Amino acid sequence: MIPIVEELLENIIETQLALIKADPNIIEKIFNYSNSNYTKDFKDFISNNDIAVIKNFPRTTQTFPCYCIMLGEESERPESLGDYLETSSDIVGETNIYQILQDENNEFYIDTGKALTDVTTINNLTNGKEIQECALDESVTGRIILKEYSDLNDTVEATFHYTQEDMAKSGTLMEFSYRIECWSDNSNFVVYMYHLLKFIMLYKRQLLIESGIVTPILRGTDLEPVPDYMPTFVFRRSLLIQGAIENYYDSEEIKNAFYTIDNIVLTQHLYEQ
Repeated sequence: MIPIVEELLENIIETQLALIKADPNIIEKIFNYSNSNYTKDFKDFISNNDIAVIKNFPRTTQTFPCYCIMLGEESERPESLGDYLETSSDIVGETNIYQILQDENNEFYIDTGKALTDVTTINNLTNGKEIQECALDESVTGRIILKEYSDLNDTVEATFHYTQEDMAKSGTLMEFSYRIECWSDNSNFVVYMYHLLKFIMLYKRQLLIESGIVTPILRGTDLEPVPDYMPTFVFRRSLLIQGAIENYYDSEEIKNAFYTIDNIVLTQHLYEQ
């Protein structure tokens, strides 16, 4: 998995801006300690306009105001000599359809064939009833014992989680620093955009961690104006997000992929000859 951190940050900002626009009164709560009239101006602006969220620099002034997501720096954090190898497991969710069976003890069950961790829902599609009383069979992997609303050969739809063992992985931990720059031709709006962005990232810090970012840290700085857009004077302020995230791949899949690519290149080369 090679994560695209820019897409994660873009999605978080756009989602929260949409929620704030739906209820702009939250602006007054975020800036509760502000006595400036610009709080109301910024709230009105959020209500009636969109703040664009883009990757890299804006091309025209029509994009203003905007948040620009840029890579400040990325570097590998050495974990060991060379790529690290591991065999890991993930908890995976699945929904599938099964036919009810009956064992030697006359208990009804379905066989998923998975290393189950829990069952979310089971619906009997034959009689239209939800089966709430069920249990994982500890003696048989993947078997779910059904306690109610079950008859032999009925069809059920089951949603559950199971442990999926992955193959050996190669990869590294990449430390990064992303800049989310606030751009506007209004100096006061840039200040409010920055603090709103900081609120969003603090509010969604747990989501960043759950998405695989290790120890996310926020920093801020003012940036020099950009003369390229003159006569429009551009004000900028930047929120830095520092952290680290795993970049890994399945060794066997990569090997097979490059083997296929090599064959294609060789075939093309022979054809051209």
